[in-house]
Amino acid sequence: GTNRDDLEGLPSDTVRYQLLEKSQTYVPNGETITGLPVFYWSFPQTATPDSFILRIEQEYLNRLHYIAKFQSNYDSPDQTLNLTLVANPPSFDSGFSYRWRIDSIGPDSSSSGAESAWKIFYIN
Repeated sequence: GTNRDDLEGLPSDTVRYQLLEKSQTYVPNGETITGLPVFYWSFPQTATPDSFILRIEQEYLNRLHYIAKFQSNYDSPDQTLNLTLVANPPSFDSGFSYRWRIDSIGPDSSSSGAESAWKIFYIN
């Protein structure tokens, strides 16, 4: 097989990946947004992720629009991410729909995680 650098090697005999319970995404969920969205989700108490990846795609094109990694707020399973507080926030095109999801990353980032369901929002 080949690795991510396209270097070929012998296949390994051990593969291990732990699926975490998925985060539950709440908002935005079908809303029309003016400005930058604020995202709300929660993770199950049984699987506290170490960090999250916010993934936003243009809905109909299925093209990645924005991706960024954020540390978990361990204080509570309820998580909030306000894009106005992010260092390099994305810009959105008026009249377009986007979809977003949260990828949870476990303590061992290379071998544990989960992807939430997609939610859609519209830009005013």
